[in-house]
This record gives sequence, C-alpha cells and structure tokens, in this order.
Amino acid sequence: MAASNVYPPYCCAILQDECGQFILEQRGADAKYAAGTLTCFGGAREDGEEPLACMHRELTEELTWVPSHLYRVCDLYVDGVITAWFFTSTELVPALCVARESGRSLQRIAQEKLENAVISPWHKTVLRAFITQTRVDGKDWGQHFYAVPNTLEK
Repeated sequence: MAASNVYPPYCCAILQDECGQFILEQRGADAKYAAGTLTCFGGAREDGEEPLACMHRELTEELTWVPSHLYRVCDLYVDGVITAWFFTSTELVPALCVARESGRSLQRIAQEKLENAVISPWHKTVLRAFITQTRVDGKDWGQHFYAVPNTLEK
C-alpha cells in the first residue's frame, strides 16, 4: 500500500513551554487555511513523505527550534476519514523560540485560556482531546470531526 494511503494528509505538533503554555501559530488574515486563527504548528505531508519527516520539515520551516524526539498523541478524523496525526515532545519550547514565516507569529496560550482563544475548530478539538485524554467531537464548516488520543505511540 502506498504511503499516501497509510498516512494522513496532515501532521501537526502540540508543543508546550516550561510554564505549560501551549505554543500555537497565529495565522494571518490572508492564510489559505484557518485564516486569522491559532493553530498547532505543522502542515501537509509531501508526496511519499513519512509523518515524522513531515514534522521535522514543517517545524524547521515554521520555527527556530525543532525537538529531537516527537511521538504521536492524537488522531483527527473529518467526516470519518483520518485527516491528521498530532505529535508532541517531552522537550519544552525555549523562551527565545519564534515563528519564521512571514505573516505568522508564535503565541503562548495558558491551558485555562484555550477555550476562549480563537483557535481553528479542528485544532481546538484536538487540544481538548489531548488535555482530557478522551474522544472529543466537533462540528463546523458543515463537517463532523473528532479527535482521539493515541496511547499506542509513545
């Protein structure tokens, strides 16, 4: 089976700093996807690209820091189809880390402020699942989506 049939089209990272704040990307108003919202760092896999290679490439492009080890923690399904794998690291994002891409910035959001933050619905659903370690359902853009913690990939 080809890798594109085995792996989801997107890979993202749930990152935190030494204070336990979540490190999110503020997307510009002109962004192609999730414009004007906060998202986890990450993006689309290239043809034939392994998920961890995608994460390394995306974080290298988007941040001034890349963790040495990532492990899968949540899976996102949209309309019943696997859409993204979310990874995290035990390494904490350093205080001097910044976003590299033009029109985007790094935001540090405390867990208790996540619910009121303007976060992409997919990413907010995944963050809820990550925090609660339970399946979390969402609906927006005429789609049903849900996130499931992945306890097998540690």
